[in-house]
Amino acid sequence: MENINAITEKITELALKHKAAGNNIDDLEETSWLEKEALMFIAEFCEKSGMNVNGFPHDKRALAKTDDYYDDDYFCLERFQLYVDTISLENSMVADLNWHYVNSFWPGEFEDKSDFLVSIKGRIESGVFYDVQF
Repeated sequence: MENINAITEKITELALKHKAAGNNIDDLEETSWLEKEALMFIAEFCEKSGMNVNGFPHDKRALAKTDDYYDDDYFCLERFQLYVDTISLENSMVADLNWHYVNSFWPGEFEDKSDFLVSIKGRIESGVFYDVQF
C-alpha cells in the first residue's frame, strides 16, 4: 500500500498541472481528469486500507458480481467523493489527504482544514448536495 507521503506528492504534482492548464475545452477536460485522478488516489488508499461506508466499496463490489444494479455507473466519481468525504469526518489521515487535495487544487476555497471539514459535514447532512447514496 502506498504511504501517505507518496499520495500527497502525487496530488501535489497533479495540482501543479491543474494550475498550469488554460481555459479552452481541451484544458477543461484535462483539469477534470486531474481532479478525478487526485480524488481516486485518496479513494484507493481508503479502499486498500479496508475502510467502508455502509458496505461501499467492498461489499458493493462483491454484489456487483451477481446484481446488475451495482454496475459501472454505480461506482461513479460522485459516490467515491461521498465515500472520501464521509471517511474524512472519521479518519484524520484521510481528512489530511482530502484537505491537501482541495487546498492544492483550489487554494483559498476554505480558510482552514476545520472549515473544510465543517463544510463536508454540512453537505452530507443536508441530504441534497450528493445525488447518490450508498
